[in-house]
Amino acid sequence: MSKLVELIQHGGKGKPRIWRIWVEGDRVFTEYGSQGGKMVPTEDVPGSKGKKGTKAYISPEEQAALVMERKVKRQRARGYVGLDEEPVSDIEWDGPLPSSLRFAKPINNAPKGFLEENAEKILWTPKKNGMCHLVTRIGPRIYIQTRDKMHDVGDWFPHLKREFFDVMPSMSIVMAEIVVGRGRTKKDFLAMGSISRSKAERAQLIQRDNGGVNAYIFRVPFWRGVHLEADVSCAGLLEHMAKLPETEHISAAPVFQGNYKEVCKELLKRRYEGFVGYLAKGVYGDESYNFKGREDRPKVAWKLRLSQVQGGRATEDDFVACWNPAGKGMHCSSSCHYPSTGDQSESESLGRCGVCKKKLVPDGTWGTGRYMEKVGSLSLYQYDEEGVSQYIGDVSSGLTAADKTKLADPELYPLCVRVSYKDRDYVTDGGRSNALAHPTFEGVRKDKEWTECVNPDL
Repeated sequence: MSKLVELIQHGGKGKPRIWRIWVEGDRVFTEYGSQGGKMVPTEDVPGSKGKKGTKAYISPEEQAALVMERKVKRQRARGYVGLDEEPVSDIEWDGPLPSSLRFAKPINNAPKGFLEENAEKILWTPKKNGMCHLVTRIGPRIYIQTRDKMHDVGDWFPHLKREFFDVMPSMSIVMAEIVVGRGRTKKDFLAMGSISRSKAERAQLIQRDNGGVNAYIFRVPFWRGVHLEADVSCAGLLEHMAKLPETEHISAAPVFQGNYKEVCKELLKRRYEGFVGYLAKGVYGDESYNFKGREDRPKVAWKLRLSQVQGGRATEDDFVACWNPAGKGMHCSSSCHYPSTGDQSESESLGRCGVCKKKLVPDGTWGTGRYMEKVGSLSLYQYDEEGVSQYIGDVSSGLTAADKTKLADPELYPLCVRVSYKDRDYVTDGGRSNALAHPTFEGVRKDKEWTECVNPDL
């Protein structure tokens, strides 16, 4: 048995949460639950990786140890610390931002009619098709970090580091979408993904061909050490942002105001990915940021996607994708809705759905014909606000021949993927399941963690 690792997460709702992990041979065991309460056990058997007898081979025992190491790292990024460690509670201004820091995000779907009825009270900024980064200046140093894993990627964009130094004073943080070109097309997004997946030297070479990526500032949480979002209204924050100087590659998001029809008309005309609507008098307050590794979604900002105003065209959202058709049962064929993580774990341990009592089926399916032993479909999940992973359905449409081959490795999962669909149901709205109508696979989100696929409507 390996050494037991025990972590605790403070600052959430209710009691602190405890998480434990250890390895016995080729098996990984975890337990989690509220401090002093009942612990929910899980067990995983990762298996070997690679071909036996080659340098790439990893034995089942070694793979189990690696899985444990990755899971501990992931939990620490979500704000868990050792029992004798002090949790991170504030920004220290002594280096890169901590990996557990998360700034609030807009709500994905506004209540029906809300945006139409309150458009005059809302200020809109366009949403670019790029990748979100946090930029911090501390004295002479500039840190550019990815939003999901908080990796410092300043060496990927040296021209932006130079320009941000001229735009920002010390002890300031801005949130910016880094884009290729104008950041309005899928081609721009894919090009940005290619840069972010490359090593620093290669990323710089790619940018020499297109003039360098651009940064599009859309939020200014901190300025000269002052937490602006603590008590300044969204209108005040956007006014402050609009006064930032522009450089060759850095600009602030334009602000648009108008009734709902005008907003939709502007969205269709400009072909932005979408708009983010901010309640002019709204204040982020204590929900501006946290160190829980998962963003709050305060009722001050909402997304309005282009697909929502295109007259019946598909809506897009992000999902957790899983694929292991030879593995154990993970969900039931009726797409039942689990009320808690305890109910879900109990169902998985019994191999039967705790709601409908059907036998659980593995994630994803095999392909057929020339795609034998390749991906046939991926199983999709989203987290509800209580942290329960709800099965949504499977997707096969949109998977190319290359996708079916490249993604045919259970070790790649879970993944964050983008899926479009015509319509969907919610159990919370009286639907029989949370299923999607006509889902289509659009691609893997390399810039986003699968743990971020949270849908408050579930």
